[in-house]
Amino acid sequence: MNKNIEVSIENLQNGAIAERVNKAIEQVVKNALDMNTDYKAKRKVELKLIFSLTEDRQNMNCVIDVKTTLAPPKALKSIIGIGGDSKNVAAVEIGCQIPGQRFISENGEIHTIGNELLDIQKRAKKVK
Repeated sequence: MNKNIEVSIENLQNGAIAERVNKAIEQVVKNALDMNTDYKAKRKVELKLIFSLTEDRQNMNCVIDVKTTLAPPKALKSIIGIGGDSKNVAAVEIGCQIPGQRFISENGEIHTIGNELLDIQKRAKKVK
């Protein structure tokens, strides 16, 4: 069989396929380096070439599709201490503090980490 095929992935669409694949790989690398994504998640680049013939078999249409599958950002978690009653409510985020650690609030009160719920319940009662 004689081969005279002048179409290749390198020259199809004047190199646009390689350009899109390279861009997709760059997206995968950036996503892999993002500390907000799960390192275990699989990332992928898909190159799809879909060929369809004309009825007389003289021409082929080619649809070129490059898709990436990236890792989504990890869910953020937080604990919010709540207190009060139906009329007065209070809430405070209990962050990355060390239990038992003390801190001084803006109004000069001394608080102990782990007692935030008690503190906000006291504050809610003072608001009444």
